[in-house]
Amino acid sequence: MQWGQERSKAWLQVFNDHIPRPRHNYVCGDAISIADHFGAGLLTLGEVIGCDFTAYPYVQSWLARIKGAEELEVGERHARRDHRGAQG
Repeated sequence: MQWGQERSKAWLQVFNDHIPRPRHNYVCGDAISIADHFGAGLLTLGEVIGCDFTAYPYVQSWLARIKGAEELEVGERHARRDHRGAQG
């Protein structure tokens, strides 16, 4: 378990130091991609088991953007569904 935690810290530092940066909002640039969804899925599993990401501020801000984008996407899907239901 400790080996996995240490390796995770190393990769989190790489991610924090190189992706995303102020010039990029997401892993592959300025548009959310499958890479963002995949990475967010892995990191949210870390949240479930109590991982602390405070040492990685860019990772934290990126994850917050992903969560916000996913919530917006779900809300828009529900609004479209409700709109279609109201029409017919």
